[in-house]
Amino acid sequence: MEPEVTRFLKRIGWSLFVTFVWMMVNCTVGIMFGWGFPKAAPVLGNYLYWGFAFVSGLGLALYLLRLWKNKIDWKIPTPADYYETLQQQ
Repeated sequence: MEPEVTRFLKRIGWSLFVTFVWMMVNCTVGIMFGWGFPKAAPVLGNYLYWGFAFVSGLGLALYLLRLWKNKIDWKIPTPADYYETLQQQ
């Protein structure tokens, strides 16, 4: 497989993996442990959970922006490239 395609697929894989891990952690703590939805009135744990979810969401967004910031140099061959390779042979 071409190196450019490999790098592109790795970016997609890392993006999906990190996003799913972030979602699993936040859903587990918020829904399973009950910190996401206050019962009667919010307590300190609710505020800490939502603060963590917000800050970690910003961190996830910054990581994904940094991951996708650099462009991939796609080397798409043109007919002139094929002609040059035929002349070299």
